Amino acid sequence: MAMVQDLAGQSFPFTTGPIPQCDTTAFTVNVTGIGTLYPPGTWWTYFLDHVEIDITTDHPQTLQVLLTSPAGTTITLSAFNGAGGQNYTNTIFEYWGGANITTGSAPFTGYWSPQTGAISDFDYENANGIWTLTVIDTACVNGGGGPNGTWTAGMLNGGNGNSGIAFGYSNGPPPCMGWVSDGQGWVCPGESFDVLAYFTNTYGYNFVIYDLNYLPLAAPNAVTTPGTYYVEGTDPWDGCVYGANFTLLQGTAVALGADQAIDACPGVAVDLTAMFPLGGITQAWYWNGAPLANPQAANATAAGVYQLIGYNNDGCSDTALVTLGSLSAPQLGPDQAESICQGQSTDLTTAFTTSGLTTEWMLSGNAVADPTAAGLAGNYILVVTNTDGCTDTAQVALAVTPNPALGPDMSLNTCSGMSVDLTGLYATAPYTTNWTQSGSAVNDPSAVTNAGDYDLVVSDALGCTDTAVVSLILDPVPALGPDQTADICTGETFDLTSVYAVTGLTTEWTHGGATVADPSAVAMPGAYQLEATNNFGCTDIAVLALAVHANPSLGNDLSFQICPWQSVDLSVVFPVAGMTATYAFAGTSVNDPTAAVDSGLYVISVVDAYGCADTATALVTPIECLCEADFITNAHCFQDPVQFTLLADSAIVGAHWDFGGMATNSSEIDPQVAFIASENEHVLVTLEAELTCGTVTVERLVHVPDCTDSCSVYIPSAFTPDADHVNDLWTWVGECTPEDFSMMIFDRWGEMIFKTEDPNAPWDGTSNGTQVQDGVYVYRAGYRLPYQDRKEVTGAVVVVR
Repeated sequence: MAMVQDLAGQSFPFTTGPIPQCDTTAFTVNVTGIGTLYPPGTWWTYFLDHVEIDITTDHPQTLQVLLTSPAGTTITLSAFNGAGGQNYTNTIFEYWGGANITTGSAPFTGYWSPQTGAISDFDYENANGIWTLTVIDTACVNGGGGPNGTWTAGMLNGGNGNSGIAFGYSNGPPPCMGWVSDGQGWVCPGESFDVLAYFTNTYGYNFVIYDLNYLPLAAPNAVTTPGTYYVEGTDPWDGCVYGANFTLLQGTAVALGADQAIDACPGVAVDLTAMFPLGGITQAWYWNGAPLANPQAANATAAGVYQLIGYNNDGCSDTALVTLGSLSAPQLGPDQAESICQGQSTDLTTAFTTSGLTTEWMLSGNAVADPTAAGLAGNYILVVTNTDGCTDTAQVALAVTPNPALGPDMSLNTCSGMSVDLTGLYATAPYTTNWTQSGSAVNDPSAVTNAGDYDLVVSDALGCTDTAVVSLILDPVPALGPDQTADICTGETFDLTSVYAVTGLTTEWTHGGATVADPSAVAMPGAYQLEATNNFGCTDIAVLALAVHANPSLGNDLSFQICPWQSVDLSVVFPVAGMTATYAFAGTSVNDPTAAVDSGLYVISVVDAYGCADTATALVTPIECLCEADFITNAHCFQDPVQFTLLADSAIVGAHWDFGGMATNSSEIDPQVAFIASENEHVLVTLEAELTCGTVTVERLVHVPDCTDSCSVYIPSAFTPDADHVNDLWTWVGECTPEDFSMMIFDRWGEMIFKTEDPNAPWDGTSNGTQVQDGVYVYRAGYRLPYQDRKEVTGAVVVVR
């Protein structure tokens, strides 16, 4: 076969143009200078190499693309493919073809086979003339909004684009330059040799094998007869034929002998290669089907079936099997570790199960005389052997741990009632401790208070122990008695040394942590602590709480001027509550201190619960009195209650109020009254005041206004929200802040554009943040002013900018 070459300049582009929807469009190309088409490889001829299309479309699934030759032969390049994608981009249909176009997806870039037909359908036709590429767009109605739906019309890119057809040219044959060398092989007894594969594995030719009579062999892949054979190979590319001879020799057989079987102890290596005659033989070993290196076969330990294939220099082979069995070996289990205390021994024979086995114990390479009483530290090796002679080895690592060392016993003295922390006397970490006294456990060895011997036993994690004894002696402690309290008055001192019996004791008084210089005369309040120590160094502590009380204070001396009918209550004018008080006048006790009427100097003396005292005087002087009365009021509105207060220069006994029918009369001294509504804002009030000096009548006209019309609201009818800081906001105007307030503003379509219930929130001429247009807007407002009913008003406001 000749070489194929696609000559440059033999490509012809189709015309370019749109592809209307719901229409059939033909694109043409005029081919010249080609002539008759032949299959590729036909010497000195043209062939159709490929057709390429480049279509811009957003709906390739509605297109049919056909190719028609000048002779009228038509094939379908692609039809209704590419749903979900767009375009045919660099889409090439070549003579040798690729996957069918129906298996691809838009934009179909690459090499494809036509959907129906083949490029070879144009072989032996005259290529010169008009070739036609027909594109049918079936997209007519798809529910879109445009005249032809939402898809857009496509476009074939011909001319300077990529759409067109290309022709190739097949050159003539080259000269024969190849060869085939002679060959040689061996056939083993009872086997055959593949002569055909010998050559086809080396050369890319088509071979025929002949015998010496130049007759083709019926089975060139299974030749059994030695001899010389003729070989003929044909080059499929250029048709050249090459010849050679092949000599088949008789090979020598390999004899390994019978299969073998052997048993071994686990872990004991067996040399399998010594079981067969392997002189001049190449070995190939396998274990349970897996390849095995020769050194492994000479040192086999794993049980299983071993296969040996032996090859000689002629390539002949033989196979033998070795079944390697495993004897039962003793199983001592994992090594052991053991620890004992110093001076103890352990029985090594209990560490492993050795029944029915021969045993031998070794330590540092020497036999152990008595493994039931091992006391030396070290690694003890046990070797056991069963009746098959198989062995196992295990080890016991024996550690000898020193016993804890607490040190000598101790003797301690402490004061009676004091506790001793036994846990700090000895270093016991990291041991387990156990304190006992007379055989009983000590509940809290960190705070013991009883005299006697305390036994400490410590043990480590292995149970190794040591013991120590602590003897505790209790010394007597001074007894001061309970804490005390004492009270003194300001300016006095107190003798602390008189409170407790401290004969024979060393004492120290402190106050606030500081030593008291003279405990026989202290004047500061607070807690005074006494610490007394005896000759054993034992101490007792007592506290005296000293309170220093302030002397009572009657205040300054007083003087009183009284009317003839008045008296002075001395028990009230001075603060004597909670104290013992005495009253004297001219050196004599006053019988009734609540009604002092005599002119002169009175002496008042008091003593509190702590014995602290004070004295004051009161001078009583008679005067002439007028016996007058009057009243004041806070009248503001008829609608609010009015308070009346009676004033007099003598003690008030009673009162009668008359409000001229505008309110209910009252006998209270200071009444609060509610007036009825009236057009008359002046009320005649008559007061009859009963005083200790007599009855006084007061008559006065009181002004009580009606507050109903005191407040009003004005709502503007226009404003100018133009950001000039003048009249930019629209809201109500009035003297009082309205209550129960609401305001709503509507545009001329009745849509509410502003709403608030806050009387202090004005409208800025916007709705949802956007300025409203100039014009008239309707409002509805509701409010209640003080002393008035709630009102509902409507109106209009004009927005002007």
